[in-house]
Amino acid sequence: MSPRRILALVALALLAGGLTWAVTWRLSTPALTLNASEAAARKAVRVAPARLEEIRDTALVSGILKGGSEARLAAQVAAPILTVQVRAGERVRRRQRLVQLDSTTLQRQLAQAQAAVDGAGSGLARARTGARLKSTELAHQVKQAESGLAQAQLALEKAETGARASLAAARSEVERAAAAWDAARAQLQRLHEGARPEQIRAAQSGVRQAQIALEAARKNYTDSQLLHDRGALSGAQLEEARRQLDIAQADDDRAQAELELAQAAATPAEIAAAEAQAREAEAGLNAARSAEEAHIEGTAQEVATAREQVRQAEDTLAMARAARDQRLLADEDVRAAQAQLDQAEVQLRLTRDQLAHTTIASPVDGICTEVHAHAGETAVPGMPLVTVVSSAGVHLEAAVPARRLDQLHPGQPAQIQVDSLPGRVFEGQVRSISRAAGPDGRSFPVLIDVLTHAPGLTPGVFARATVVTQRSPSAVVVPTDALRIIEDRTVVWVVVGQRVAERPVEVGIRDERRAQIRSGVQPGERVIVSGAVGLRAGDPVTIAHDR
Repeated sequence: MSPRRILALVALALLAGGLTWAVTWRLSTPALTLNASEAAARKAVRVAPARLEEIRDTALVSGILKGGSEARLAAQVAAPILTVQVRAGERVRRRQRLVQLDSTTLQRQLAQAQAAVDGAGSGLARARTGARLKSTELAHQVKQAESGLAQAQLALEKAETGARASLAAARSEVERAAAAWDAARAQLQRLHEGARPEQIRAAQSGVRQAQIALEAARKNYTDSQLLHDRGALSGAQLEEARRQLDIAQADDDRAQAELELAQAAATPAEIAAAEAQAREAEAGLNAARSAEEAHIEGTAQEVATAREQVRQAEDTLAMARAARDQRLLADEDVRAAQAQLDQAEVQLRLTRDQLAHTTIASPVDGICTEVHAHAGETAVPGMPLVTVVSSAGVHLEAAVPARRLDQLHPGQPAQIQVDSLPGRVFEGQVRSISRAAGPDGRSFPVLIDVLTHAPGLTPGVFARATVVTQRSPSAVVVPTDALRIIEDRTVVWVVVGQRVAERPVEVGIRDERRAQIRSGVQPGERVIVSGAVGLRAGDPVTIAHDR
């Protein structure tokens, strides 16, 4: 087959397919254009455009206004009024500054009070430092007194030891002198009587015994001296060894003299000498006894003096310890300084409190209802400045039907109206909704706070509130007259071209005149609001009025 014939067959097939599609579409689709007979039979309808608008759903409740707390703020200090930062009827917040008083004078007083506190604090620090120094000084005095007592006790011990040693020496001297006197008297007696053979033998035996005793005393003294030099023997013990040596020496001398007298006959001269020696020995004994008595008296005085010094040192130590433990003067200085600081701090706190009172702030969230203060005036304590009514106090006690219960929530805005103030609308807010039914069993209590204030909003007044339960700021809305119920379906008739098109829709928020269309209609499309009786999809229409 030639190419020309093939192209002709293809063109013929395309033409046949196009004719078939056109016939099928014309049979299945209503005509959007009207012929002359259809134009004569079309029905007139009224339409409205679907618009993008805000729509709200509201609930109307009514009840009685209840009163709230009122705070009358007055001046606490005397000061000029600098600024008044609120007007009657304005809403205020808790801690919002309403009136400011001049604080210049109180600022100076605060600086002075702070300086007084600083000075008192420094004084207390100095007093405490002085107390610590006094304690250190007293502790040092205690240590000195303890050292003085130890020295006095050591001196007493030395005095007592020395007294004992000196007394022992004096007694040894008396004993030696007594032995010498006895020997001299015995010698004189032998010279007068003469010696017998047995006396000579006894004298010889006495010499031998005296020499043995003398040798033993010498050895004992030598050993004692070595021990004393090494610190193993006291001075008193060494002195006792010396005394025993002197006695042994005197005994030996007496024994030798007795032997000599026994062996030789005495001459008048020897007798005279012996008598003189006896007198001299007696005088020596008397002198030794007198010296002993004087020594006893002197050492006793030294010991008594040392004991008195110990007693005085003990008294000094006791007083030092008592002064250290009490520290009366230092503690009194600290207490006085602390009292001065406490007084200065009290004055500082009072001044700070007065300074804080120069700013008058609202104690609650609410409405300023009265203003008595004016800039330039001088406020005095007790002078009324402003009055604030708590917003949590003025509220509407209303009731909501059970069918509306789930639509109300705390925080929803409300508009409140009272008959005594016609045309006035006051802002409100839902505070709470009770889940317990009221006395009628069909409604539930709801509390709505009044956010604005006016003199007519007094307790006991009947009021109505419109509560916004739902809100859509940009919704496709149509008049409620456009809604149709067909076989349990909600539809609207839309004019497309010059014919009717049926649109199933999903309806959202409704108010008295409008309905939100969530799906099925686009903004700008024209919906039929009247004249739709008897219409069917695809019917031709003419627009009688477009509103």
